[in-house]
Amino acid sequence: MNQADLRAHIEQKIRSARLEILPFPHMIINDFLPQEVYDKVLEFNLFTTNDGTPWNSGSGKTGTTSRALNATPYQLRSQINFHKRAPEFEASPEVTEFWDMIQSTFLSDTWFPRTIFAKFPEYFYLRFGENAERDDFWTICRKALFVQRHKMGYDLGPHTDIPTRIFTCLFSFPETTGYEQYGTALLRHTTPYTISTGHRHHSFDGFETVKMNEYKPNNFMCFFKTVHAFHAVPPIKEELPNQRYGMQFQFHEPLKGLLQELGASIAPSAQEKIAAKRAEPESVTISP
Repeated sequence: MNQADLRAHIEQKIRSARLEILPFPHMIINDFLPQEVYDKVLEFNLFTTNDGTPWNSGSGKTGTTSRALNATPYQLRSQINFHKRAPEFEASPEVTEFWDMIQSTFLSDTWFPRTIFAKFPEYFYLRFGENAERDDFWTICRKALFVQRHKMGYDLGPHTDIPTRIFTCLFSFPETTGYEQYGTALLRHTTPYTISTGHRHHSFDGFETVKMNEYKPNNFMCFFKTVHAFHAVPPIKEELPNQRYGMQFQFHEPLKGLLQELGASIAPSAQEKIAAKRAEPESVTISP
């Protein structure tokens, strides 16, 4: 399958999906990728020949979130980034060609973020106003794409993602069913009016699961950043085939944010430096 056909398939899937507003805006789509593409995702699993990059919560290079009560076991998570300047994997020409096509489909232009925008423009207008109609909005904001795996013992505490996140897409790549409980939990806090800016990962205490985005073959979820968009990965208590193999697409504002406070005492020269910094290519993943 070529890129044009893959994009046409994805557009149709997203157009026909049901957008849910509660407990926070999201959509879950079964059988998201064409079967022939999903078969290649499994056959050409990059983790069979590559270790990936392990996460280290203490490095200061892999995110800006911290766990409130117990440390997130990032050493049990690894990923292979497609949005970095240099390739992060070694593979045969056939495998490389396939993943290059996946990378180009999602990252080569602004097609995918605009496809999500077309599904839920109200979110973008409420958050960014008419700025969402500017062509440079889609190039100033950043894209990240990576495959990932999680070993037994991994969990990710309740969080809402950092403030600059706009939306996140989760792709589940198991070979078989039977491990649905190890998906991503959509949560609410039992205390009303509880929110989080997203800078911390919290304990599971005080949260209840509203819905489960199941870890099952070719499953997809897209959700939008809000201060109540609590989600988590429950503890993985057994060895999973392919170690909870999946992929993420993230769309977010620049590291320093996109919107500027009117009247802030910033010298013109400093504003120019900020604008230039925002326009620089980003070479790190901002948040888990």
